[in-house]
Amino acid sequence: MINALACKNNNLHDRMNASSGGVFIVIAREIVNSGGVVYGAAFDEDFSVVHVRVTEPADLDRLCQSKYAFSSFGNAIRQCEKDLKEGRQVLFVGSPCQVAALTRKLEKPYEKLFLVDIVCHGAPSAATWKKYLNEISRGKQIDSIQFRDKREGWLNYHLTIEYADGTSYSVNHKNELYMRAFIDNTILSEGCYSCQYKGIETRVSDLTLGDYWGADTLSPAFFDDNGVSLVLIHTARGQAMIEKISSCLDSIEIDLDAAISRNPSIMKPSRPGILRDRVKAYEIKTGSLYKALNHYYHPALIRKFLVKFYKKWLLISGKIKARQAAEKSD
Repeated sequence: MINALACKNNNLHDRMNASSGGVFIVIAREIVNSGGVVYGAAFDEDFSVVHVRVTEPADLDRLCQSKYAFSSFGNAIRQCEKDLKEGRQVLFVGSPCQVAALTRKLEKPYEKLFLVDIVCHGAPSAATWKKYLNEISRGKQIDSIQFRDKREGWLNYHLTIEYADGTSYSVNHKNELYMRAFIDNTILSEGCYSCQYKGIETRVSDLTLGDYWGADTLSPAFFDDNGVSLVLIHTARGQAMIEKISSCLDSIEIDLDAAISRNPSIMKPSRPGILRDRVKAYEIKTGSLYKALNHYYHPALIRKFLVKFYKKWLLISGKIKARQAAEKSD
């Protein structure tokens, strides 16, 4: 039986620096402070996403927050296996497919390997992310990037880029082109649409972490807009870890089925967005991902497209109903 929890880090700074409720950083500190090693996704010097090895508490912030692009493993798996063979405790966090890839490549199970996967919506390719980033930054030197800046709260997060010249780019995810296309399943990698690592039983992790979407209605007394994590406990080791860090968390048990209903990415892959082929064709035509996204995600154009789509749906629906009525009269 999978246990489901809603959790909030008691440290507000940690929570504001996290995508949701700040559970990962507590687990990571527990591992590092006991002499262990943490592997997770971070930005490199040119803001590509890579899996890195962290041994110092001060460096764990690099691994916090979601990065909405596939991360490169580099030599992380080789380093991870070396640490395990040397008897070190290792925490590895990644998407379900990345965690599964690690376990396949290791020669055997390791008692000191603690696995955390995330609730994954899918991810754009590294090339898609870098192309968009380069186009909107226009050669400016980047200081930092947050995909989940909570300046307007957890539910109204921003994509924020801080530049070395003191300027910034910060747009609510509901209006930001890359984030709109990500959420609409327009720019996900092809394999994400047929992901084999959905569901509960397919996971090989000790814990699954994600957003507790719907917390405001499912658990209103527990909700606040600084972020709430969903935690799924799969193993006895996962349960032991949650108990070990419980003094750092405010937690309640929640209904698993209700949580899944608000976060369907737990159970099934994303379906290709209705604009996917159009955006790709326009990108090929212009050579610009930004122009393609702006063309189809400009608010006025979205309204025009939806009106056209709705009219077509009404026409088709009307023809079906007319045919059904004719068949009944016959």
